[in-house]
Amino acid sequence: MFSYKSIPNSISTLRILLSLFFAINICNVFVYGHANDLLLMVTFPAIIVSDVMDGYLARKLNCTSITGAKLDVIADGVYVISSIATFAYFQVVPAWFVLVIVLKLSDFVITSRIMRDRKKTDSVLFFDKLGIFAIRAVMLLPGVFVFRCVIAEYALVMNITTYVLTAMIVVSSWRRMTVVFGKNKV
Repeated sequence: MFSYKSIPNSISTLRILLSLFFAINICNVFVYGHANDLLLMVTFPAIIVSDVMDGYLARKLNCTSITGAKLDVIADGVYVISSIATFAYFQVVPAWFVLVIVLKLSDFVITSRIMRDRKKTDSVLFFDKLGIFAIRAVMLLPGVFVFRCVIAEYALVMNITTYVLTAMIVVSSWRRMTVVFGKNKV
């Protein structure tokens, strides 16, 4: 039975499907040498808007849940990893950047769990500002490719951006580790 309270989780689930569709369309650009840019230009913003909307609606409809929070992180992970891995496969970004992303997502989940257990709270996830900014920037990175018609050197921009984002991710992870194993606060 469908309930309005299932809308946020439905949006997160849709984001997973859109993410896979997005990655397939990126592959089509490289494999077949043609692009349906309209599909990319519709899918990319839909993914970004769905990420904002699921959390907003969950709070507005008063139906936030642990399952919803986890599903949101999974949907973000599927989108980021599938798109960045596709770009790495086609050598638009360095292959090691996929590992950086996977390690950051793992760090986020593990340190959130440790902090939740330590604080004995219902909060499932703990965010740090630099980490949020870095992952949001990673989520926007595929947009450089989508709008490559206005960014002539899109591959160079994406490649350089990966180094900047990697530095931010390393600092964010270091700070999270000092919170978990030290006396700092997120």
